[in-house]
Amino acid sequence: MARFIHFSDIYLDKYDNERFANYITTLLAKIEDVGAKELGVEAYFEEFSTLVNLYMDLFVVPKRFLQTPELKKIEAERTLCMQHIYNVIEIEAKNSFTDHQEAAKVLLIVAKNLRQDSRIRNRMRKTSLIDAYLFDFEKPENAQLLALLDLTKAVEELKKMNLRYRELHEERSQARVQLYKQPKVHDVRMQITSLFTDITDTIFGTYVIHQSEPCRTFIEYTNARTKEFNTSFKQSRSQKRRWKKEKEADNSIPQKK
Repeated sequence: MARFIHFSDIYLDKYDNERFANYITTLLAKIEDVGAKELGVEAYFEEFSTLVNLYMDLFVVPKRFLQTPELKKIEAERTLCMQHIYNVIEIEAKNSFTDHQEAAKVLLIVAKNLRQDSRIRNRMRKTSLIDAYLFDFEKPENAQLLALLDLTKAVEELKKMNLRYRELHEERSQARVQLYKQPKVHDVRMQITSLFTDITDTIFGTYVIHQSEPCRTFIEYTNARTKEFNTSFKQSRSQKRRWKKEKEADNSIPQKK
């Protein structure tokens, strides 16, 4: 009587998300190639395929939101713009050799805390404060004084930047809400792992009961892939341990003074 081959053990629970994704998509592709019906797993295939595709969609979701880099850029630029406006006003208010000193002194009262507020860490509070400054700057009597100091363009740029910052912040907030509504990668992964066990058990059962050649071929193929993945996984872990030991050894060497 011929010996039955079994599915090899796989370290699915220990794989990182990328390795897990590569292995599970390889398995799905092979099931599609051989045929779910021939393997006796038609009852599981649709759900398994849906979960794997969902996992891949979730897995490739960027960790950073698309709006974040531009938000950081605008934040840096509007900070410089606020400081520039304040510095010009402050310098002109101290300068008695021009006709703009009185205008600058009036504006210095309006922009009293502008430089200080440019350093606020709470960026949405900062956005609201900028709106308040802009409201005062755009009053006719202050707009004329700003024009005398050649600051009209700087104020307009600050307004554009602040408006864009608010728009991007809202976009990112909405994107974050949508992301939180999605299933968690860990939860989907656990479902796939459970279904993977059901599928391999069913294929093995079909192979034993019906002496199915497609099932035998599938098991042999899967075992070959499993061996490759397990070997790669062990080598990766071994390499990380070596790097860790080397780093610890380097840190233990006394530094020359």
